Amino acid sequence: MLGQYSELSGWTSGIIGALCIGSFGVPIKLISNADVDPLVLQSYKSIVCFLTCWLIIPLGESFKFTPLGIVSGLFWVPGGTAGIYGIRNAGLAISVGTWASIMVITSFCWGVFVFHEKVKTISGAIGSAMVLIVGLIGMSIYSAPTKKDSDDTMLPLLSQPSSLSEKEGAHAHAHDAELSANNSIEMTTTSTPGATENDFNTVPKVAVITRRKKMDDHVNQSLKVPSTRNHPNQKEDEHLLFGGNIRLSKRQLGILAAILNGAWGGNNMIPLHYARKQGFVGAGYLISYSCGSMIVTILIWLLRYLYNLYLLDYDTVKAYNALPSFHLREMWLAGFLSGLLYSLGNFCSILAITSLGQGVGYSLVQTSMLASGLWGIFFFREVRGCGRIWKWIASSMVTIAGMLCLSYEHEAS
Repeated sequence: MLGQYSELSGWTSGIIGALCIGSFGVPIKLISNADVDPLVLQSYKSIVCFLTCWLIIPLGESFKFTPLGIVSGLFWVPGGTAGIYGIRNAGLAISVGTWASIMVITSFCWGVFVFHEKVKTISGAIGSAMVLIVGLIGMSIYSAPTKKDSDDTMLPLLSQPSSLSEKEGAHAHAHDAELSANNSIEMTTTSTPGATENDFNTVPKVAVITRRKKMDDHVNQSLKVPSTRNHPNQKEDEHLLFGGNIRLSKRQLGILAAILNGAWGGNNMIPLHYARKQGFVGAGYLISYSCGSMIVTILIWLLRYLYNLYLLDYDTVKAYNALPSFHLREMWLAGFLSGLLYSLGNFCSILAITSLGQGVGYSLVQTSMLASGLWGIFFFREVRGCGRIWKWIASSMVTIAGMLCLSYEHEAS
């Protein structure tokens, strides 16, 4: 049933894939109060991909597995985790725009220069890809909140604790009672004598930041991680790398993570090209991809546990408690819906690449920025001002023009 792939089905699958991947973050954003580690969010995606991949068997596909699916997982799981980190520290718009542009470049280079996929002219295909990238960058710039808006909307994202200091939720930290006492003290000391009830609307922001900094320092001390907060001339949101020789803000680290997702995670469909030689075509690769990604996700959790074990003097209980919480009570529905949207988008991506090739098919899916931008503008109201909205619309027209030009340059095999 899924064995026939035409040019039309490739374009249809690519558009559906872009809509789904551009929307998978919406359920998570609706409950953004939950303080969830990036690896946990990626794990939700991996789990749902694994649970739903078996649905292709009733549709006519047989069970087949190739180790190349694990290779895809080695690209997708770390890259996806880095992408989530990028969104939480640099913002949705700039992160998605950054990695989408890089993915278009890498996919195009793989498709045209490595796999020798057919195009009318190399120069025309390169020009079309560049138009698409310019449109994506413009959409990224004009869908980002202004500095005034970001002070309110980005606060929960910029104040995330480090991955090893995620102790809230189902996993109780060894020093939970002490941290709770510290939290109470901080919430009390941020108020002022004579403050009214309305005055406390501004207190939680300061208190949360202060509490998280105290939690970071407290946990880093228990994990034997040296704190760099007291380094001379260090800014509050600054991280010191390589002994203080490199200073990066959380936003800069987020952008680097988005670049990593584009440059590394963007290669997750490359093994599909080589799997075709083994008889894995289109949807037939989905089970291998999902199982391979689940295996890689479990291995990363195991490595994280072993790292905690080393830091905590091989105390197995403390190492387990130092792992981040899944926040099942708050996240199970949103995590499932998010993973379901991504799974459908991933399935459509495979069909698009099978029909249109790596260069055109995967580049088409990266126009998911259109969907995420529309959600941000018209549903979450992240972009304010007619000028910025019209500039975003103009950039989206450039993106669509790039898509049309790329489709014109593509030649069916």
